[in-house]
Amino acid sequence: MSLHRLFQHNLRLTFLTRSYSSSVVPPTTATNETTPAPNEHEKQTANIPETPVRDLFDRTKVSKAMQAYLKRAQDYTEFIEEEKHTFEVGRRHLANMMGCNPETFTQKDIDKAIAYLMPSGLYDKKAHPFMRDPIEVFPPKKEAEFDNLGRPYHFLFYTGKPNLYQLFHDTNEMIRKLNKMEDDDFRNPKVQNSSSEAARELYLTNTDWMSKESLERIMCEPLSDDEYRQFTAVMDRLAKHKYAYLQEDFIFKYREAKVIKTMKFDPDEPQINDQGIKYITTLDCPRKNAKADVTVYYPGTGKITINGKHIMITFLRPMIENKLCSL
Repeated sequence: MSLHRLFQHNLRLTFLTRSYSSSVVPPTTATNETTPAPNEHEKQTANIPETPVRDLFDRTKVSKAMQAYLKRAQDYTEFIEEEKHTFEVGRRHLANMMGCNPETFTQKDIDKAIAYLMPSGLYDKKAHPFMRDPIEVFPPKKEAEFDNLGRPYHFLFYTGKPNLYQLFHDTNEMIRKLNKMEDDDFRNPKVQNSSSEAARELYLTNTDWMSKESLERIMCEPLSDDEYRQFTAVMDRLAKHKYAYLQEDFIFKYREAKVIKTMKFDPDEPQINDQGIKYITTLDCPRKNAKADVTVYYPGTGKITINGKHIMITFLRPMIENKLCSL
């Protein structure tokens, strides 16, 4: 007998044993009644042990890889929550320092306060002090996508990129609802003013769809060029709809302002003096209320002169004289 058939036979006998044992009336404590004699089936199954009932989905046993994954997700969530609390406390303190209402103190007010309290002369803006929401500072990470048994939470988990396809799904649902509204308007036409309809059109001139890198940062998923083109095609279809203004907040969530260059700087070509040294002279360089003609030599000597005098003589000597006079 094969192992599979033997297992089926034992399982059938166990089931019959349990059904018979549940149907048999338990003996009473009276002494005048006799116990009935066992029948044929009970004699055959008397020595067969019962199959232990096992939970096929034991939730107490979790693999080490699963524990590490869940712990990383939990640690990141706790870290972000702690940073959000710290940011909120700092925002309220900063509002009190500036004499503003903490309830209406926005990110724009925070930037102005930081620039006022901690001014910086560094050229690179990334080197300036700032205070922003932790979600904008720390790169986002995916939360736990499945439970202890490995069952995914998201119904699009097996696509490999559930967040991206969730975005496609939501966008198509919006388009379907807008199409239904348009069909209902065709069936039941209403008198509408053309000027009011024109005012409802989305103004997308100065914005464009966010870049592939920005979308990857929001989705927390790497995207290919074809997937990004699919994203722009789906969003264009939504933005060009007649009733797209109803989804204005959703559309502008994935748009960025265009970078418009208004100045173009072309440096002058260096000239050569009689000694064969290259130099460039820039006329009328403004600094506060002063203007000067600046000449830079290459190769230089490292000396800075102002009107033929060394910079230390021009600026340091008046400072020393003022200190001596005050004494």
